[in-house]
Amino acid sequence: VYRVAHSVQPGETIASSGMETFCGGKGLNQSVALARAGAEVYHAGRVGEDGQLLIETCRQSGVHTELILQTNGKSGHTIIQVDDNGQNSILLAGGANRRITEQDVETALRVVLNPSPCDETIAACDLKKVSMLLLNEIEAAQITGETEQAQIEAAFARRYPQTQILLTLGGSGSRYLYGEERYAQGVFDVTPVDTTAAGDTYTGYFLAALAEGQP
Repeated sequence: VYRVAHSVQPGETIASSGMETFCGGKGLNQSVALARAGAEVYHAGRVGEDGQLLIETCRQSGVHTELILQTNGKSGHTIIQVDDNGQNSILLAGGANRRITEQDVETALRVVLNPSPCDETIAACDLKKVSMLLLNEIEAAQITGETEQAQIEAAFARRYPQTQILLTLGGSGSRYLYGEERYAQGVFDVTPVDTTAAGDTYTGYFLAALAEGQP
């Protein structure tokens, strides 16, 4: 940020009365504000070789920085002129922000849908855009129109090849399918007391483990 009497005109050379460097950018500003307001924030993006200060600013405010990648070249930055009336002029250089790839986005953003209740609102959605469907036997049958387990799994693999499917099957445990991958998990024998919210508890713990990077 350069302090100037007036913004420089075409062909003009002027001296600034002061120059300061600040961390910023809409993404950083908003993440820091969210974290200071008490939210748990995971900031995703790219910075250049000069970006350590940006990462450190996020960390100091309590923002998770594991999804910020460093790349060659400069971080995104601006050159700002502020005149004596407080009016500013801004020149933006995208830098590392322009190097964000589709893979970066897919790594950072995951949509997990638990379609319960499975009604006409769900039917109107394009479920191919969902990263993971986590659903029980009834919901799986409603979405696929099938009733047998083998046919349900075949229907999901055919219709949603890019979507991870996690099926909770009550006393039969759970099944995970994605592409050619198939995993089965049995249940632990216990004496049931109250099964209310059991599926929600399963979902919460499963997603927490996934967020921690567990396989």
